[in-house]
Order: sequence, then C-alpha cells, then structure tokens
Amino acid sequence: MTLGFHERRRRRRGRWRVFKRALGLALVIAAGAFAYQIGADLAERDVTRLEREIASLSEEIAALQGENADLRAALSAAELEAERWRRRYQQDVPSGVEKELLDLVAKRLAAGVAADRLAFVIGAANNARSCDDAPVTKRFIVQTPWTKGANDSVGFADGTITVTGQGVSAIDAQGNPEAWFDPAKPVTLRFTELGGESSQISGKLPLHHSVVAGGDEYRFTITAGALSFVEVTGDKCRYP
Repeated sequence: MTLGFHERRRRRRGRWRVFKRALGLALVIAAGAFAYQIGADLAERDVTRLEREIASLSEEIAALQGENADLRAALSAAELEAERWRRRYQQDVPSGVEKELLDLVAKRLAAGVAADRLAFVIGAANNARSCDDAPVTKRFIVQTPWTKGANDSVGFADGTITVTGQGVSAIDAQGNPEAWFDPAKPVTLRFTELGGESSQISGKLPLHHSVVAGGDEYRFTITAGALSFVEVTGDKCRYP
C-alpha cells in the first residue's frame, strides 16, 4: 500500500512537471506571438510613415524639377534676348573709324562749328588732295623730365602752328636716365594754333597728324632725328 501511494505521488509530480513545462512553453509562445504582433504593428506604422514621407518627397522633387525646367527656359530666353541686343548694338552703335569720325563731329559741334558748315566740309571731302608739294622739314628737341632748354619747338604756317613734344628719358647701361629721349618709346606731340586751340597725338615714331588752320590743311609727318631731336615735315594742302 505504501508503494502504491508513492507511485501515485511520483506520477502526479511527473504530470505536474510536464504541465509546467507545457505551460512555460505556451507562455513563451504567447509572448513571442505578442511581441511579433507588436513588432508587425510598429513595422506597419513605420512603413506607412515612410510611404507618406516618400510621397511628400516625390511631390517636392517633382515641384523642383518643374521649377528647374522653368528656370532653364527663362535662362534660354534671357540668353536669346541678350544675343539679340548684342547684335543690335553691333549693328547700330558705330565703332572704329566711324566712331572716331562721330566723336570728331561732336567735338567740333561742341566747339561752336555750325552743323551746315560741317555737312558742307564732309560732303566736299574726297581722297584727291591738292597740296603745295613743297614740304618743309624742321627739327626740335623732345623734352624729358631731365631736359629743360631752348630749341624745344618749331613753327609752321608763318608761326600760326607751334609743335612741341614730350618723351621718355633714355637709360644708360647702368640704368641711369640720360638727358635725351628714347626714340623707341612712345612720345606725345602737341600742335598749338594761334589763339590757343591745340591737338595732340601719342605713340611710337613715326607719327602723322593734320591740322586745319586759316582755311588750309597742314599735314605733318614726325620721325626720329639726331640725338634728342625729332624731325617734323609739314605740307600745306587745300581744305577741304
């Protein structure tokens, strides 16, 4: 009888251990299922959120692409307009010799020369020249920062046109400035008429210049002469 009791007790304990194991396994499975469900819900929420963000970003990208296309179109239109104005400027605005002539006309008008007189002179001008063909050559010393003295000018047209000049000092082998000008460097020549009106030219020799005075045109050619000197050759021509 005692053995039977112990056997039944052992069997109850065995069943209880099996039950506890089964219960524990069921709890683990339930917890896993619960965690999986929670994870799935969270993942679904994240996916939904991400899908909304992707949709929003896609809309922004589409809007930016549209703006970019509009900007490219505007830039293309602006470039075409700029090119049109550039061509129009080149066609309408004078340059080179034409600009120089217009500037000269404007200068003469500002000086008080009548427009009809300018029109007459321009209309009468031609390439054929009627000159005395008796050129006169004179020379003078080109002044530099180290040159001060006589023989610094020459006169033409009975002294009504005076020519003077400024140059750059020549440099010796030691790098010191000389008293004479360097004929290889640009010079500036001034032509002053009786009454004070003057004009000037600058550049490397030889140079050419014309002055209208007393109803005649005086044409000058300036070349380098002996040390310190330039030679000025002038010829009188009919004007215009």
